[in-house]
Amino acid sequence: MKRVLFALAIATLPLTSVAQNIAGSYDVRVNGTNHYLDISPAQKSISGNTTMIITQTGEKISVEFGSFAGAMAATRFKGKVGNNQFAAVWWYQGSPDETKVLWGQIKNPQTLIGKLIYPRVAYRDEGAPGTKRFVPGWVEINFSARKKTQPPPPSSRLKEDCIRFDYRQAKVQKINERWKIMVANMSLKDFGDNADEARQALKVLQKYRMNAQCFVGRPDPSMEYYLVADRAPSGAMKGEDCLGFDPAKVQAKKVEGSWKIVENSHWVLDFDQNAGEARQALRIIKKYLFGNQCFIGRPGPAMTYFR
Repeated sequence: MKRVLFALAIATLPLTSVAQNIAGSYDVRVNGTNHYLDISPAQKSISGNTTMIITQTGEKISVEFGSFAGAMAATRFKGKVGNNQFAAVWWYQGSPDETKVLWGQIKNPQTLIGKLIYPRVAYRDEGAPGTKRFVPGWVEINFSARKKTQPPPPSSRLKEDCIRFDYRQAKVQKINERWKIMVANMSLKDFGDNADEARQALKVLQKYRMNAQCFVGRPDPSMEYYLVADRAPSGAMKGEDCLGFDPAKVQAKKVEGSWKIVENSHWVLDFDQNAGEARQALRIIKKYLFGNQCFIGRPGPAMTYFR
């Protein structure tokens, strides 16, 4: 009869209008009483800490309530949630007299408060071997459950290695027999003896108004790119030497023993054995939605940029 009444109580609770999401792991504080009918004193206080894990599908919940104070073993309850209330029951055919019920309220998105009733029986020795008597009792507790704070995920912020400059101050200068783009006293790019490539690179900086030179891996960077006010350069320039690709389709993959950024069978960048730099470059391409890789001077380009 108790089992029927408990099940009926849960079935008739008005839980189905709004099913709040209470799934998660909780730290639980319990306080209550263990009631005995065969020993004195007849009541023993219970207090302690345990854990609770709730999984949820719609209004249906599964509650794993941890053991506590030697009064109850870990138990999985099934029930419902809704209208800022929850209720769940455990019943085992082999021990129908030990039906367990918990119910309560959603205090706030992080806190649940409730009660747990555990009617139970004990079989005490009467003295003669094999002689036992049936002794009922019950556990009744109040609990407060606080959702565990999830540790923040590893920083997902993309760390970039960039040098800021003012494209308006950039000039082509020949220094020690080498053609360079200088910004004030800073050498931005070195083109060796190729003055035409240096002048072409300056036109690119000025056309797109580039103001950041960025690298993946230094010294000897495996990727070089330029930004315009923290964005990808946009537009196009007559006479550019560019190869297009789809940033949504590129991947970092090991191909024939070397880590590459590839789009299908076309590889965009080669990182040799450096998987970390390949993955970093992939994140950069997807962040800025680069879809063109452009060169000044090929083969062995003196400058590479993306837009």
